Amino acid sequence: MSSIRCKKGWWYYRYYDATGKLRERALRTRNRETAERLKTFLDTQLEINEQIELYLNATLGFMIEHYLNYLFPQKFPQRMKDYQILARRLKDYYHYPVMHLKQTHISEMIKNLEQRYLEGSAHKTLMFLKLSNKRLS
Repeated sequence: MSSIRCKKGWWYYRYYDATGKLRERALRTRNRETAERLKTFLDTQLEINEQIELYLNATLGFMIEHYLNYLFPQKFPQRMKDYQILARRLKDYYHYPVMHLKQTHISEMIKNLEQRYLEGSAHKTLMFLKLSNKRLS
């Protein structure tokens, strides 16, 4: 939520940052129309920054669920059930932050999946994981 306000003839942009704190930024204009155009532009920038922050702090579970929501309108119900089964196999790793995943985490995941499932099932699960993260990159 943001707004503009006039203070002593100058326009200011007011918004809440990611922590919920109210911020105010001088627009350096005395013209209301210019201030409204700048507000529209800054609102767009603020929304983009919030989305970027969301993805930077995303966990593997968030990415997988986001991918499933992306697939839902495009796939047949049986195919979606298959994808949900593959996603369920990865539940143990949902808490991993995507930006901090290292090769050791991936190797651990692969080893664990190969121990728990048949080779083909483990491979399908890994391909699903790869596609879910590739789609959102």
